[in-house]
Amino acid sequence: RHYLELAMKNPTPTAHRIASDMAVNRRHDQKALAEAKQAIALDPNNSENHKIMARVMHMVGKPEEAIAFAKRAMLLNPLDKAFPLFSIGVSRFQMGQYEEAVTLCERALENNPKATSIASILAAAYGQLGREQEARAALEIYLKGWGKKPSLPGVMYFFPFKNPEHADRFADGLIKAGLAGKPGGYYKISEKLRLSGEEIRFLFFGKKAIGFWGKAQWAINRAKVGEATYRWGSKLIGSGKSWIKGDELCNQWEKLYGGLRYCSDVYRNPEGTPEEKNEYVIIDDKGIVGCSLEG
Repeated sequence: RHYLELAMKNPTPTAHRIASDMAVNRRHDQKALAEAKQAIALDPNNSENHKIMARVMHMVGKPEEAIAFAKRAMLLNPLDKAFPLFSIGVSRFQMGQYEEAVTLCERALENNPKATSIASILAAAYGQLGREQEARAALEIYLKGWGKKPSLPGVMYFFPFKNPEHADRFADGLIKAGLAGKPGGYYKISEKLRLSGEEIRFLFFGKKAIGFWGKAQWAINRAKVGEATYRWGSKLIGSGKSWIKGDELCNQWEKLYGGLRYCSDVYRNPEGTPEEKNEYVIIDDKGIVGCSLEG
């Protein structure tokens, strides 16, 4: 994010493309679309720009349009078939065409076996088809790309399908493939649930935010004036400050993350509970995490 902000002072098509990709993860749909359009406008013959537009189309619920951009990317760079084939496979999965999704993702993996992320949709498609053994094998391939086994919400961070049916279908397929979780057990992000800057200030400052990252508990204690401390379990791992920028909650720690500032979007989670420490959901460039407030 730091280097992207520097690059956007004199943006190239690559900068716009990366801005679009990062906006997708943050659920900033209009920003993602605008940046992808700008990347294509500046360099229409770059296959990478069409690939990111395909990802945007997936996330905003337009799988047919994603196919068109993926095919364009493959036409522009015939040697790079893996991700365009995967992209079309994602669209077929969204459309409930699981057999077609399997065929496309298998072809994509054959083209680039190191691209383990392709096996995500493959595992979910096999899961929905009831082909349990193949689903588990595909999931194992996908999990090779993670340092340690992720949670369902952690995986869904990278697949922020705006259409609830698409999201449920993907999450359910992964669970059938063997990923730990329960049906619907991921964070449902909706713009109507997003907190404003003033709401964040009122709720989070002068309070302690507590959540879990895996099995580890973390806590950020914020004073009303912004001084903050960050604990992982009982260990103090950072001291710094927090502030509001527009409708974002921003933090900067003296030693963590190289001392670079980062900002997050905060949402209410109607399905959250104080016991599970997930009444609110925080999304930033590092991932997605739930928390509750004390004090």
